[in-house]
Amino acid sequence: MSAPEAGRESAPSSLSSLSTLILTALPEETAALLDRMRDSARVRVPDGRRTWRGQLSGRPVLLVETGVGPENATAGMLRAARLAGPLRWIGAGLAGALAPEFSAGQLLVAGAVSDDRRTVTPGPDPAWAARAVACAGGVQPARFLTVGRIASTVAEKAALRGGTPPRFDVCDMESAAWAKAAAANGRAAPYLLVRVVSDTAGEELPELVAGSIAPDGSLDRGRIARRVLAHPGSIGKLLALRRRARSCAAALAEFLDRFAAAGF
Repeated sequence: MSAPEAGRESAPSSLSSLSTLILTALPEETAALLDRMRDSARVRVPDGRRTWRGQLSGRPVLLVETGVGPENATAGMLRAARLAGPLRWIGAGLAGALAPEFSAGQLLVAGAVSDDRRTVTPGPDPAWAARAVACAGGVQPARFLTVGRIASTVAEKAALRGGTPPRFDVCDMESAAWAKAAAANGRAAPYLLVRVVSDTAGEELPELVAGSIAPDGSLDRGRIARRVLAHPGSIGKLLALRRRARSCAAALAEFLDRFAAAGF
């Protein structure tokens, strides 16, 4: 158990006074942000969803890990909306590149987000997105596509990118679902989507990973562990993927901390 998880707990009261809601999907993304947060406290919520309140560079935040995939993302956003009211929010996490020019570790801010190739409206706040891009060198705007399962092959990524402009730059499994759930719940609040590339358009995920996709499109970590035990020679590739995921999540958390210090 990490230090933040072992810390004090609080009831879900006065959360509407917090300035910014941050949503993640993966434990690695959450852990990297918790390492940056100060005065963090676990918030007890009825559905047990992993939720914390604390400060990021002096800015009060509510951090909610919704879980992976559109279904979990929708349920997590709706729960966060009931807890915290119309907070402005940031969706943050890892993404797979569809555009060949993006390398692993590239930070991207969404100018638009789509689901099944339909642009979600309202989209990310353009002024907020511009501030995020200007906050640190190398951050680039991009078009996000939310999909229902992990894109594990080069061919899948090429198909998702599309053949005619405007093409999609990266794919993830939550961004559009968060945005659509927020809009459906009447949350007239500005939002921002920030992702870091964890695998490039020209990379294929190892068969160990590609063959361990759960029915909801996410990774079945238990299945991966069982397959590693059956094929111990694959552990090197798995550990390399884990190190990269943690490194990318740390870079994303560092950026959000810097953006918070600049006032979000």
